[in-house]
Amino acid sequence: MKIIRDLKNKVNDYEVIKNLPEYIEKNYKGAEVLTSVSLKLDNFTQTDFKNQRNNCTLTSILRVLMYNIDKFQVLPESKEVLYEDIYKSGKKYFFNEAFGTMPIMISNIVKDVFKEYKVKGKVRGHYLGNFYRPIKNELDNRRPLIMNIVFGAYKNHSITISGYIILNYRGMKIKILEVMDNWSSQKRFLDYTRFSHSINSFNTFSLNTIEIN
Repeated sequence: MKIIRDLKNKVNDYEVIKNLPEYIEKNYKGAEVLTSVSLKLDNFTQTDFKNQRNNCTLTSILRVLMYNIDKFQVLPESKEVLYEDIYKSGKKYFFNEAFGTMPIMISNIVKDVFKEYKVKGKVRGHYLGNFYRPIKNELDNRRPLIMNIVFGAYKNHSITISGYIILNYRGMKIKILEVMDNWSSQKRFLDYTRFSHSINSFNTFSLNTIEIN
């Protein structure tokens, strides 16, 4: 049984980090911060809206668009109205409350909302991305990302990446992601170094970048 438990831990070898200082003290005692970025995003959750079942991706889209709201040529009446438009576009591209949103449809959903609000921008799916491209590159340019994960604590769930921290630990660079996970109104953290070395992580997450002019 212990062998099975150990194997399961290796497969799901990341956790939702609620207390980052405590996590670093436990796993990387003595580590020093090399660099970090943290973007301020709205802290709503997916249960704040109608049709809240499996709407994590739609909520992440809303969060990124609200971050860029000052670049909209036509302003929505409220974030609730903007969410409804995202929801309608999601339904057009096969969103349903039983299965949620297909990651490959995120770009289409966002492009429809761009048209509705006369937004000039680009959206792109990344299916072989890594920490430096596009994650760090986007955050260094003050652009949050959407991440969809198919295993572990965030199995079949979308989160918004709002920042990163790079630690120096015994000569190694440890990368930590700061995320809004749509379940909590508080920021959570994901140990990307451990996540990316999990047996199950290869090709089991996708990223979407949104750039608004």
